[in-house]
Amino acid sequence: MHIEQPNGGSAAGEEQKAHRRFSGAMGIWQIFMLITIWAFTKYDPRLFGVTSGGAKDANGQMDHYARFQDVHVMIFVGFGFLMTFLRKYGFSAVSLNMLVAAFSIQWYIIAGGFIHKLCKPWDDKALESKIEINLELLVLSDFAAAAVLITMGGLLGKVSHQQLLVITFFEIIFFSFNEAINIEQFKTTDMGGSVVLHTFGAYFGLAASWVLTTPEAKEHTDNGSSKSSDLFSMIGTIFLWMYWPSFNSALAPADQAQRCVINTVLSITGSCCAAFITSYYMRGGKFNMVDIQNATLAGGVAIGTACSMAISPGGAIFVGLTAGLLSVVGYSVIAPFLERTIGLHDTCGIHNLHGMPGVLAGVVGAIVTACATDDDYQGNANVAATFPGRFDETGEIRSAGSQAGYQIGYLFSTLAMAIVSGIVTGYIAKFAARGPVTLFDDTDGFEVPDDDIPDWAQVSSPTSHMIRHRGDKVDLKGDAMSLSDYPPTEEAGKEKGAASEAEPERITVVERDCCSE
Repeated sequence: MHIEQPNGGSAAGEEQKAHRRFSGAMGIWQIFMLITIWAFTKYDPRLFGVTSGGAKDANGQMDHYARFQDVHVMIFVGFGFLMTFLRKYGFSAVSLNMLVAAFSIQWYIIAGGFIHKLCKPWDDKALESKIEINLELLVLSDFAAAAVLITMGGLLGKVSHQQLLVITFFEIIFFSFNEAINIEQFKTTDMGGSVVLHTFGAYFGLAASWVLTTPEAKEHTDNGSSKSSDLFSMIGTIFLWMYWPSFNSALAPADQAQRCVINTVLSITGSCCAAFITSYYMRGGKFNMVDIQNATLAGGVAIGTACSMAISPGGAIFVGLTAGLLSVVGYSVIAPFLERTIGLHDTCGIHNLHGMPGVLAGVVGAIVTACATDDDYQGNANVAATFPGRFDETGEIRSAGSQAGYQIGYLFSTLAMAIVSGIVTGYIAKFAARGPVTLFDDTDGFEVPDDDIPDWAQVSSPTSHMIRHRGDKVDLKGDAMSLSDYPPTEEAGKEKGAASEAEPERITVVERDCCSE
């Protein structure tokens, strides 16, 4: 829309300049990542097994590949399609999910790599060595991308793609610092990343949403779903539900991986059943698709911290049942209450799928940690493998209770870091990039085809099978038609009356050969 400004300029012109500036900024960011990855990274020496003597290590790295690929599918397919529930935001949900994930993976390799080195004051030569890239780092990069995508869920439809990339830039930095603090100081066990990843991403996103959400967004008519968009969203749910065991076990050593898978499968089946039962009860005898799309997955989040621990099969199911119930209550009761009282708007309900289940995971992990005994893990060696923070080269340095305290401490540290950094980043994004012109609508950032254009107006094109706008037409004599010669629209036809409708205009559509131009 062209809006004249008092100074004689135009809003369209200013917006075009803003687009060009941001395109330049994205290009500079990508070039910077290219240069830094080229200059400051290298292959892990273990990838050259013959010359480094690490053939066994290289093969061990490849053991991660299947689970890495499962996580990759979750990031690009699962998260992407889960967010397609908005009826007019499907292009943006899937495409921006892909864009944000791709930027996040590259940015984490550099930003995360340097930050982890900076957080090793005891290693004087840490910054002198290059970042070593292997499959484990790629899994961690996917995890970092997942944290940003969780944040994106809380902001979906309410921010522009420019603001989204600004948030991505800063969130990866804060996420890496929070992750490094755990590795170097708290040394908690959180194999599935429920605190490190889900809790951080959720509360970072909620804080940013509190800053960036406008009053118009809260009552916007397009903030809703359709039958087809909800069905597409269920595709994401099914992918996530199936692959979540791989997500929680992606970085687990061989002796713990199977335990992670079993606990996750049991927990997520529990949350699935609890979600259906609770939704049916709280929604008046009918299932609600919001609950089914999201709360069914809550068990995967809630068991993440304790998935490598000996929580027992019954304990895993109990955690899943609790998470499913809590998530549905979040969608039906807690979310409306928070929006009504403090103005917190959460598009995808990340608080209910990632936030509260992530906090639950932290609490469950602390309890199971405090109760850990040698008998539960069939020997002290297995305890040391599951809780490396309790031991160093001299032996045991933390008791079970002390380690549980560190687990809870890191949970609160993560909450504080996420909320504060989310608010700061929200304000940065608010002033550094323009907001969306249209809310909850693909037209804000994408060329959207007009599905209402009739068949006669769709002609073949050299570049696509069908152009979604009016092309060249010829009449019966073979002469080219102008726009005024097009058959009338439905509204125009009604205005002409019955006489016009009785003698419809005959049009022959000539499809051009795809190779003729």
